[in-house]
Amino acid sequence: MIRVQEAKTIIKNQIFPSEMENVPLGKAENRVLAQDVTATFPMPRFDNSAMDGFAVRAVDTQGANQSHPVSLKIVGISSAGTPSDVTLGSGECIQCMTGAKIPVGADTVVMVEDTSGFSEPDAVKIFLEAHPGKHIRKKGEEIRERDVLISKGTRITPSEIGILASFGYGDISVAKKPHIAIFGTGDELVEPGNELEPGEIYNSNLFVFAELVEKAGGEVTMRNVIKDDKDALRSFLSKAL
Repeated sequence: MIRVQEAKTIIKNQIFPSEMENVPLGKAENRVLAQDVTATFPMPRFDNSAMDGFAVRAVDTQGANQSHPVSLKIVGISSAGTPSDVTLGSGECIQCMTGAKIPVGADTVVMVEDTSGFSEPDAVKIFLEAHPGKHIRKKGEEIRERDVLISKGTRITPSEIGILASFGYGDISVAKKPHIAIFGTGDELVEPGNELEPGEIYNSNLFVFAELVEKAGGEVTMRNVIKDDKDALRSFLSKAL
């Protein structure tokens, strides 16, 4: 008989880092990342509007207020997924939806609530003086390209899968599942579903340990009930190792 700590040390010394393998993203849940995952592009990918409104040049709104609005010509629409290719000029604006790319030439966004709205197709009245950068989410302000998104050794959950998908990862490098052999010992153990004879009990521990192994990310490759016999135990351990 050996002490518990000594047994733990022996086991620890026999554990080696797992090899890596690539798995499709759809099969990555509960696996363990084998290396850091980094951002393949900045987030946001481009300057975009944080509000529905109008992309304008701040200089064109100087002095605007409720009593003396500034009227700007609408020269296009920029929406999420369909950016405008118009370059904004003096006295012009572009209708801009939330998430839409900021048009070239614009340096600020005026919320639709601070304008005469979307009702007029050719012009809009601006009721406040805008400042450069207002309501614009700048490229890379949340995440820079090559920033570490998820660290090596992280167990992949639906949250990590969402992050990986958002950055275009179709497959991912994970640690191979450790192969685990589990066994129970005792002449009295009987598999559930069979009738018990006097002195026998059901083998419950193997089912519990098998589930724990699966939940921990391992794979049970051998499981057996071994009678109280040294040769049988030695044979099982030899095959398992």
